[in-house]
Amino acid sequence: MDKHRSQLCSTTYKKTLDDAYKQLALLEFQGYAVWMHALQLLQLDTFFVVLRYNKTVTKHKDFFDSNTCQIAISNSVNVKNCTNGNYVYSGMDEDVLCEDNYYLTSKSISLYVNKVARVSSEMSPTTYTLSITFRKIEKMLSLFSDRSSAREIIGLPNVYPTYGNNTQAWSPAPDDINNPQFIVVRFKDPLFVEEINIYETYHGGAVWKIEGLNGDGKWKVLMEKSKQSLQDIEKANIYNATINIDWSTSQLKVSIDCTKSGKAVQIDAIRMTGRPVKGTCSWYDSLSCTPCGCDSTGSYSTTCSSDGQCRCKTGYKGKRCLSRDCVIGQWSAWSNCECGPGKTKERTRKITQSRYGAGKACEKTKETVDCNLVCQCGVGERGDYCEHKDCLMSNWGSWSDCPPQESKVFCNGKDKEYHLQFRYRSIIRNKQNNGAACPSNKQQKRCPKPKCKELRAYEYGRDS
Repeated sequence: MDKHRSQLCSTTYKKTLDDAYKQLALLEFQGYAVWMHALQLLQLDTFFVVLRYNKTVTKHKDFFDSNTCQIAISNSVNVKNCTNGNYVYSGMDEDVLCEDNYYLTSKSISLYVNKVARVSSEMSPTTYTLSITFRKIEKMLSLFSDRSSAREIIGLPNVYPTYGNNTQAWSPAPDDINNPQFIVVRFKDPLFVEEINIYETYHGGAVWKIEGLNGDGKWKVLMEKSKQSLQDIEKANIYNATINIDWSTSQLKVSIDCTKSGKAVQIDAIRMTGRPVKGTCSWYDSLSCTPCGCDSTGSYSTTCSSDGQCRCKTGYKGKRCLSRDCVIGQWSAWSNCECGPGKTKERTRKITQSRYGAGKACEKTKETVDCNLVCQCGVGERGDYCEHKDCLMSNWGSWSDCPPQESKVFCNGKDKEYHLQFRYRSIIRNKQNNGAACPSNKQQKRCPKPKCKELRAYEYGRDS
């Protein structure tokens, strides 16, 4: 085994294996040549010898193909420099190592039938023209040539999506359609089956059971439905069955019932999809070295774990550390509320960590709500919000002084003269909206009547 590992990338590895099988085939050919020459000397037919030889060569080729894998995985450490691929024995279970900044991934693969193991019935293109005796000869020849309509199910679809009777698809013999029929097929490698697709090209809808052969050699049901639910689909159709099993299989048994249509159903191909078993050629085919792709901002390094997880910095998330959620602090207390129309209160909070990439966006950092407070109105205020305010005046000031009573007043028979007193007040608040207007801020009144003095003769002119 170590020798094989050391030669994984050797360009002579495949040539060595090829030469070994060529030598074996050559020896067998020489043996058959001697046998054929002997038969010719005995004047016997060499037709069967040629068939047998061709079958043996094909068998050796199939053995080589099934026991070696040609792999070349980019960005791997141990299987990347092979110019013509790498040839390893199936089941060698060689670990594939990836370069730094890469990690190993595998994917589900799809396989098509590569061999028909058994069939309940089949219709050869010559079924209707051959005599009974010749049919027996044909059946005997098929043992050597493997030529039968069941083999048409091998490989990729070559009839689908065309609908109609076609000899390039498998079909049971018309005489057998009144009984349940089946075909057992093999695939190159076992898979943990996830999905099975059956390409029906003539009177589809007849598949009623699919079984898989487990590791113990027992058939286990993968899908089964009642025969009452079968259909006669007169168009090209892909029957799909979703499977979920924890064991692998490389053989399927597909059972059909043609009684719904009364016609011989035709199946062009069968595809099996699933996860390969480690060490098989299909497992190598499913592998690839995938870039880690660690984000330079969100990760500590460019390397990742075996499952592709980068080492993220605090707050960053995702396999590649490509995103960071926004983080916001706690709400502050609500501001004080005031009465009146349109009055609001609010609260705020701060962003403590900003968003990055596809992270969760920041929620709002400010909330505002209406106060809706009914005001307690003061003096001269009216309305739900005390919006109508009367003019508000200060108290009156003191009256101005009047002239003293002793003032000299010359009456001389005329009316007495009057003096006025005044007082004032100031505007504290002007009116608002529909409030009362401001009254006068000034008042006046007459002083008390003055007393007249009679002028005496000796005073006449003194005061003039």
